[in-house]
Amino acid sequence: MLSRESLGYCLGLIFLCAQLQAQTITKAQGLMDKGEFVAATQELEGVLKKEPKNQEAQLLLGQVHCQQSNFDQAIKILKPLRTTLKTHSDLYFWLGQSYKGKLLATENFLEKGVLSSKVKEYLEKAIALDPKHVEARESIAYFYFSAPGIVGGSKKKAFKEVEAIRPLDPRRSYVLAGNLHRQNENYPAAIKAYQALMEMEPQEANWPYLLGFCYQLSNAYLRAFEYFEKTIALDDKKAGAYYQFARTGVLSKQRIDQCIGYMQYFIKLNDTKSYPRASAYWRLGMLYEIKGEKEKALAAYDSGLALDPKDEKLAKARKALKE
Repeated sequence: MLSRESLGYCLGLIFLCAQLQAQTITKAQGLMDKGEFVAATQELEGVLKKEPKNQEAQLLLGQVHCQQSNFDQAIKILKPLRTTLKTHSDLYFWLGQSYKGKLLATENFLEKGVLSSKVKEYLEKAIALDPKHVEARESIAYFYFSAPGIVGGSKKKAFKEVEAIRPLDPRRSYVLAGNLHRQNENYPAAIKAYQALMEMEPQEANWPYLLGFCYQLSNAYLRAFEYFEKTIALDDKKAGAYYQFARTGVLSKQRIDQCIGYMQYFIKLNDTKSYPRASAYWRLGMLYEIKGEKEKALAAYDSGLALDPKDEKLAKARKALKE
């Protein structure tokens, strides 16, 4: 039988170990928040090596794997937790996100149907457990919007989620509304949402950029020019704004010299995350054609084809100009 002193020592040691485990989990959460997923994985795996049944660490590790697109591993970790974390909305949210990742990655038609049912089941379960779970509502809104009706898709349901999110997080509600209306080609409604965001965050360059894009798609080219210029005034390194300003010139045949200068600057920025440089040379060639400068147009098309010899748009434009 342990003496009182020995028992106190053992209890203190247990308490200290639990405290250290909690600190490690908190550290892992901080790493996740910073996007340092590899380091977070190492911390959580260290906790689980000492305490294999630590459900908080398991849940976070499943989340980390999902965020790194390791969807099968995330599901393997998260699914068993359903028996003990039956009322934990985040568990069902991350299961839904993991199945959604698999859904977006597969080309198998039959598999899409099975995965769609899982996405719908788990995200709806997360919302049922926590009606204020904004991320789950946002995620299922995109699912409803894009999924076929046969697997539960419904644009009407998607827009209902926009309204459900509005009192919980107005900003995210407007972002969701703008994106869904834009994809639905309801540009006046998308414009209204992005204007609300501009009022909320006047220094954020993304909102005038998206407004310019919507006006361009609405053939309101003067407004498109205006908002792309506002974007550049807020962020002069936002490459997409220069590209879309120049594209607006191609469509409207207006402000051609300025558009040429902007497209040349876009090429100089070499921002491959926005639009391919080969595509920029195609647009630049079109601008030169509008201006009547055939040789410069050909040189632009040739520069684009040097980057991407298989680009059919460039080859077609060059051939048409040579004929």
